[in-house]
Amino acid sequence: WRASKDLRRGSYPILQEGRVVGILADWDFLKRIKGSLGIKVEEMMAARPARVREGYPIFDVARMMVRGGYRRLPVTKWNELTGIVTPYDILVHLHSKGFPSLKEEKRPISTIMRDQVKTASPGEDVGSAVRKMMEARVGGLPVVEEGELVGIITESDITKAVDVHNKI
Repeated sequence: WRASKDLRRGSYPILQEGRVVGILADWDFLKRIKGSLGIKVEEMMAARPARVREGYPIFDVARMMVRGGYRRLPVTKWNELTGIVTPYDILVHLHSKGFPSLKEEKRPISTIMRDQVKTASPGEDVGSAVRKMMEARVGGLPVVEEGELVGIITESDITKAVDVHNKI
């Protein structure tokens, strides 16, 4: 399992006699967290995460996601969180437009971002952040303090840290 974590995967095949018999995902670990872990979000979050500004063109954001391997990018105006965007959001947008050329997509990301975003605070217990993620069915939460984006915490950050802290 640890070797796979170094490859930055969110799921792992379960093999039996050389055949795939199942998939184990980071999400499966999160479902096992029921209460407080005694670990603060700020101990696990990625500080100063990659982000995009509201005015960035959809094409540029898509290219950033591919090059950086991002599953989600917070959207900000100045340093204030205004939304979040995922590759799924971009695909849904392209589908609604009849799959035009992404290279020609110059509209700002603010036109397709999700502006209702669940967030965590740096001092919040990770168990509480996990419950928010489970309720919203999302794999990560922007971390906000006094309205400003200060980090992001994802399911893989939590599974790595929980493994180190032996909390599951």
